[in-house]
Amino acid sequence: MQSNTVYHVATDPHSRPSPMLAFLMSLSVRSTLAGGMVVLIGLLSFVSIGPLQGEPAFDPTLIENAERTEREKREDEERKAREAAEKEAARKKAEKDYWISLNPGFLVSNANVSIKGKGGTAEMVSKKSFTAPDWMLDIKSPNYKLSEHFGVHMLLHTRRFDLKYQRYETDAPDVSEDSSGPTKVEEDLGTRLRGYYTLTVPVLYYDADGTELGLRVGLGYGPSFVQMQGSAALDNGLSNAPIILSPDRATMVQNLQISALALGSINFAEGDPVFSGLLLGLNQPGGLERMGVYMAARGDLGLDLTTAFLIQYLSSDQPPGDLKLTPLEALGAVSLSNININFEESYAPAFFLYGEYAWEYLTLRVALGGPRFKRNGFKYSMTNVIFSASVPINI
Repeated sequence: MQSNTVYHVATDPHSRPSPMLAFLMSLSVRSTLAGGMVVLIGLLSFVSIGPLQGEPAFDPTLIENAERTEREKREDEERKAREAAEKEAARKKAEKDYWISLNPGFLVSNANVSIKGKGGTAEMVSKKSFTAPDWMLDIKSPNYKLSEHFGVHMLLHTRRFDLKYQRYETDAPDVSEDSSGPTKVEEDLGTRLRGYYTLTVPVLYYDADGTELGLRVGLGYGPSFVQMQGSAALDNGLSNAPIILSPDRATMVQNLQISALALGSINFAEGDPVFSGLLLGLNQPGGLERMGVYMAARGDLGLDLTTAFLIQYLSSDQPPGDLKLTPLEALGAVSLSNININFEESYAPAFFLYGEYAWEYLTLRVALGGPRFKRNGFKYSMTNVIFSASVPINI
């Protein structure tokens, strides 16, 4: 038979718990306290040495440093934008702050003029590599920007030249060089070419820095005005034929007149009127003497070895004829054997290539340029190499 016995626990407050129950309650309290201590020690360790061994503890300043870095980035961007705006404003102000730029200074140059036509060539050069320093004055318009680095401006450039030597080829080998072909020599042939040119060209340029200062290269092409005066000897030898092959004085004078007309040495419209008049009266008594005196006074005929030899030949009775000219007559005949150059050419095409470096008060430039044109059956080509230093004056 199943027992229905019920056990009751005493609830009297004055009664003591059994020893077993007291032991269990004490053990529970100690476990709770130990667990709390472990949790507390773990939290303190996490804060002091980090969540994992070997890793730094959490630094609250990281948030502040991140905010400072972002602020510095914004400040740098704002500063760069402000500097770019100031630079652009200064550039625009500099471009629009003047109407014209004068560039006085000094230069050294090396020019040569090539004359080709009528079966011959004459190349006039300067003996020295570069001439003595000379003054210059270039005039430039304001720059008109096409983009950040490209733009255009107008340039007015003038240059004088005075060439007293000719370069020609000879079959004699040059002992200073290991060459068996023709050798080019420069020699005084008694000729001279002088004058000036003025070019006004639009220039397309490139600025490395996008401003007027610093490195710049440009190329211009446009019209020029050229004035030339002097004489030149062709290298084909035909110009001396009238004075060498003529059998008598009258034939020689006639051949000299025909040769001068064929070479374009006479121009009644715009040439030298004195020369034209003397050429027409060459067969008159004293005509050759007056021509010799005039050409010597004009400075277009020098007394070099070739000229001295021809004067001596014309003053003697050597074959093929008996000319027997006086020294002044022989000088006039020799002067007519060369091309007489005396003209002005308007709107002659010209180019101008340059590279320069500019500071605020100084510009250093190296340039190459000159006119190219045709006249009286000849093609004239001038090349001028220029090194210059100038001071820009904006007006």
